[in-house]
Amino acid sequence: MRKKTMSVLYLVLTVITGIALLTSFLSCKSTKTPAVESKPVLRFADGGWESVQVHNRIVAFIAEHGYGYPKSEFIPGETIPLFAGLSKGDIDVNMEIWTENQQEAYDKAIAAG
Repeated sequence: MRKKTMSVLYLVLTVITGIALLTSFLSCKSTKTPAVESKPVLRFADGGWESVQVHNRIVAFIAEHGYGYPKSEFIPGETIPLFAGLSKGDIDVNMEIWTENQQEAYDKAIAAG
């Protein structure tokens, strides 16, 4: 008799657990990222030094795989032209700016808003 009671108790607990898991699963909202088409391509200032290239690739990977952005573009160039592109909106991300090396251009961009 005791064995039969344990079997019924085990069955009831299994059913309750299953219902709880199913309910929690069905009540979860979708965590899909928005469609890639709705987000712009990110354009990175890709200077000629390794540290900025590593930082760009890490951020691009996170943007693409974590936030659903399309494949990023990396614009090669030197410091001042890349900063000018950033100021004009031709480049979206510049991971490394040494303002002391381009103080005049930096001050003009800040003053322009």
